[in-house]
Amino acid sequence: TQTELQSLIDSGSEWNELNGVNGRYFGDGAEKLFLPAAGYRLHNYGEVGYTGEYGFYWSSTVYAIHARYLGFVSGTVVVDYTPRAHGFTIRCVAEL
Repeated sequence: TQTELQSLIDSGSEWNELNGVNGRYFGDGAEKLFLPAAGYRLHNYGEVGYTGEYGFYWSSTVYAIHARYLGFVSGTVVVDYTPRAHGFTIRCVAEL
């Protein structure tokens, strides 16, 4: 959800690399989550872009024809919304 994505941002984050892949760690100590900078696929042309530079992850929060997402690059992390036709990454996380 949008709230869960915001809690990731609030937990603190750091741009780094894991196994040769750029991305962002969220959280600290033993409770870290690494999200790769997987880029995206544009809704209008199908172009794949910014792989290894930007990370975009969908939430389940819908906003009209848009959906909320977590977006990050080396220096910025945001929760925003964009058309649901974009191809962003989905990361399944089990709830305990």
